[in-house]
Amino acid sequence: MKFYIDFEATQASEIISIGCVTETGATFRSLVKPQFSFISPYISQLTHITNEMLKNENTLDFVFNQMYDWAVNLCPSILDWEFLAYGTDEDFVKASLSNIHTEHSMILAAMMIAKMQNGAKEAKHFFHGTISLIHAFNHVENVKREQRHDPLEDAIMFQKVYEYMQENEPLEEHPLHNGPVDYRSPSGKFYCKARGKNAKECEFETCEEAITWLINNVMRPKEPEKVHRDRIMTNIMKAVRGKSMYCGYKW
Repeated sequence: MKFYIDFEATQASEIISIGCVTETGATFRSLVKPQFSFISPYISQLTHITNEMLKNENTLDFVFNQMYDWAVNLCPSILDWEFLAYGTDEDFVKASLSNIHTEHSMILAAMMIAKMQNGAKEAKHFFHGTISLIHAFNHVENVKREQRHDPLEDAIMFQKVYEYMQENEPLEEHPLHNGPVDYRSPSGKFYCKARGKNAKECEFETCEEAITWLINNVMRPKEPEKVHRDRIMTNIMKAVRGKSMYCGYKW
């Protein structure tokens, strides 16, 4: 059985919310109380989840136990479980392993890490280039929805995109190449710093400023007007959440 799954996490990659939908339409969702990190203002703005909201929620160990029972009830043979996510969501499970102690939650975590499929890779081939989940979904459903970073909503969107990709031939041209892309850039200041002795630090009032700076000063493409700003924004957000490098800078 296929389980389409999505997580929201702190900037330390500790899981704070889970959404999952099966190929038959059964759903599971839960908030999770983090054990060793807190929700930053940026994550709170992105997910609409606050530290106060999670104060009385269950730990990941308890929630994974619940999810294991839910999954076993739907598909008793755990070897038939398939986990699919739009990205490397197993990294969130790995980052949260210290919060998992009981047998069933450990089994579920191990299955996710071992069997998680990255649907974004298949989407890159199907859509003829990298594409965010919300833009893939909007193309598939012919709508203009904004992503709210609700894990169950995202999991359901991914299920629709994945099933569409299984039923249709890959596109001959990227759906976003023919016109401007509408997206909502996150608010708040952004900072980046390059490594090395002469590390350069930059501060931007908005994500839009950061994107423009990257295009003009780091990427320097031959045709700047054809660069997909939403893709750069997504990569900046991934770098912020994962505390990783993007374009040679820590964000």
